[in-house]
Amino acid sequence: MQYALLGVIFFLLASCTAPSDSTTEAEQSDQSVEKGVVNYADVLNSASFQDYEGNVVTLDQFKGKVVMIDFWETWCTPCLKAFPSMGKAMNDYPNDFVVLAVNLGESDQDADVERFRSSNPDYPFVWLKDTELLANQLQVPGIPFKIFVNPDGNYHSHELGLSGSEDANYDKLVQLIQSQIQ
Repeated sequence: MQYALLGVIFFLLASCTAPSDSTTEAEQSDQSVEKGVVNYADVLNSASFQDYEGNVVTLDQFKGKVVMIDFWETWCTPCLKAFPSMGKAMNDYPNDFVVLAVNLGESDQDADVERFRSSNPDYPFVWLKDTELLANQLQVPGIPFKIFVNPDGNYHSHELGLSGSEDANYDKLVQLIQSQIQ
């Protein structure tokens, strides 16, 4: 029993992280040469998801907007702490910004996500499943993990964790959105 509890605690600590680690396209390009990491731009070019009604969703459907792909699960406290600032940014920039809330489905079932969505109707996100295992292809190191795509549909940057308070997260999002739409 003790070993099982320790295993669960280790999984939660390893999977759900709080500090922020942002990497831009230029930095990733340098790292990919040095470390052999995955090229986000290449993977995202063919990325697809499934919504909870069974429809296939691709990034091409959101051209003209800054897209945040947010990998999350219902048990991840830092993931849920980021949602209010993401929802506020989406409400404040409805023509310029969209959040694709992509549930990993590692421990969540569809019913878990549906319960969460039903009890949080104020979040205007596009709710998706990672049916193509994009998180694996991108070697996502933990959650919350966010990937930003510019209005032209090209990879911009990625981030692991949170940027601090809800206000700090919101301000960072607004700065990114405004830098891409001007």
